[in-house]
This record gives sequence, structure tokens and C-alpha cells, in this order.
Amino acid sequence: MKLYDAKQAPNPGRVRIFWAEKSVEIPTEQVGLLGMENRKGPFLVKNPLAGVPLLELDDGAYIAATVAICRYFEALHPMPCLLGDGAFAQANIEMWNRRAELALMLPVAARLGGGTSNNRSERP
Repeated sequence: MKLYDAKQAPNPGRVRIFWAEKSVEIPTEQVGLLGMENRKGPFLVKNPLAGVPLLELDDGAYIAATVAICRYFEALHPMPCLLGDGAFAQANIEMWNRRAELALMLPVAARLGGGTSNNRSERP
């Protein structure tokens, strides 16, 4: 298993923090966003949307979204429980997660990148 990472991007950082809280260590490979490595053939074969983080599983499958990767690890390593124990807790965590993305991350990305379409952490 390997995480395609980019230290300067916020979403891979979210995955690294999640893993640290679970005491999980996974090998990483840095993807050069400034050199647009994420938009070149070898990476695009793995993730046609060109985003990071990207988790490559041992069987060759890929998971290409921050929350999906975190949910995958929550299922593999349920303790400590980080995504909520029970329906209300899970829904409440998801609500705050989405609020943070929509109310904080998108405006910051728009300001820094000149528009939300330039947020390359999970979008083309």
C-alpha cells in the first residue's frame, strides 16, 4: 500500500493527520504538483482526475479522495474511532467536515489559486 502525496497540498495533509491519530504508517511517494507530475501519463493512468491524495492498495486498486481514504482506514483500524461511533456522531462529523471544506477550504483555494477550479488537491 502506498499514498501518493504532495506536502504542499492540504488534502494529503488531512490524510497524514488522520493516519497519525490512528498510529498508522504507510509509505508515501511525493507527486510534484509544481512540475505537474499529477497531470502526466503515469499518474493519470492511476487517477484520471489528477488529484492527490491517491491511495494505491496492494491489489492494484486505487482510492482517490481524502474522505474516502480516511473512511477506508477507519474500517481497517476502527480504534481509535475518528469518524463517529453511531449514526448521529457520524452524521455530525460529516456535517462539520463538509462545512470546513465548503466554508474554509474552497474560499482559501479560490483566493490563493485565482478560482476554485485551480484547487488541484482533488480536482482536475
